[in-house]
Amino acid sequence: MILSEASVPTFPLVSLQMVTNTRHEWIGVAFNFEKTKTDDITSFMRLYDEIGLRDALGDFLCLLDAPDLNQVDMDLMRNLPRKQIVFRVPAAAAVDVRSKLDYFQTQGCHIMLDGWPTPDVALPAGVHSLAIACDQIGKKNETSFWQRTLAGPHLATKVNSPSCFNACRAAGFNWFLGDYPLYPSAATPRNEGPSRSRLLKLLALVARDAESRELEALMKQDPTLSYNLLKLVSTAAYARNCAISSFSQAINVLGRRQLQRWLQLLLYARQDGDGGVNPLLPIAAMRAGLMEALCQQMGGDRHEADYAFMVGMFSLLDLLFGTPLADILEPLHLSEEVVDALRTRGGRLGAMLDLTEQACSGNLSLLQENLVGCGIDAEVFCRALVQACAWAIQVSRAD
Repeated sequence: MILSEASVPTFPLVSLQMVTNTRHEWIGVAFNFEKTKTDDITSFMRLYDEIGLRDALGDFLCLLDAPDLNQVDMDLMRNLPRKQIVFRVPAAAAVDVRSKLDYFQTQGCHIMLDGWPTPDVALPAGVHSLAIACDQIGKKNETSFWQRTLAGPHLATKVNSPSCFNACRAAGFNWFLGDYPLYPSAATPRNEGPSRSRLLKLLALVARDAESRELEALMKQDPTLSYNLLKLVSTAAYARNCAISSFSQAINVLGRRQLQRWLQLLLYARQDGDGGVNPLLPIAAMRAGLMEALCQQMGGDRHEADYAFMVGMFSLLDLLFGTPLADILEPLHLSEEVVDALRTRGGRLGAMLDLTEQACSGNLSLLQENLVGCGIDAEVFCRALVQACAWAIQVSRAD
């Protein structure tokens, strides 16, 4: 399915960004649709009803831009996941669409004003939340005024650095939208010593198909790792009608492929120094899931899908460790195709990695260019994005 410049996509082009809370937990998705004759809510409902977004999101929050509520098809309201929907309405337009705001609120939707309201203008009843860009927070005492007036939760947008995140959190903001995890400061905790080093050694052993006894010997050196392996094997997904009597048996029950993926995720699952979860985890999970889903949607076999998953998952290791990616990859003995994609963005996997980054950036023009370059049409991309979203949400919620 090749996308030409003149073709009209079956599905609206969409990117998404993750909404996190003060502990860096992924709690919602902000959707960014291409601006066509169809409004964002109609585009959202196509994905929600037709390709499984309903099941993928579960009870996650859905943030949708609503620049003109007068253009919204009110018949769609009965099908919306109303308790999950947060409409971002321009603050300047709130008074003009007061009746629509009142109706949406009676339907159970949450209204968030985008931008600072005018202090001397009465807001519609039931509006309690603001969405404010990071560089506008703290100016002219507006932050403290509205914090006292509106209960929230409030969303900080364009949060693109840890210092910005900390400032917004200190100002009382509860939700955050931006790329701050991708720009760690020098003070951000990185490699946590033996545990992560041991995980890399285990991954290297799995990559060269080492015997189970070698994996077991290394795993026994980390009590937390050993416990988590047995806990994973004991879940319903891997339940057997026999007791697990050794680590070697647990490894065999789990299987090498699932063990490899589990170890990759554990690299990101370690906690940061502030007690929150690692903000890179949902991004890495989303990249890995989208790479794999795109490969599958394009007819790739299981071997190719595993490579694609690995490229997505390992694409953030340099940020995680604070070490050049080449130094991290060298002991893992990965395939040349995977290494080339990670280090130089070479080959088909490298192009797909560029695409996955744009899918969560909010930049639809670059996303469009990457789709054309990879020969992927909008429907294939949307289906892959929903599939990846479902998996990444599941991973982010796992104990």
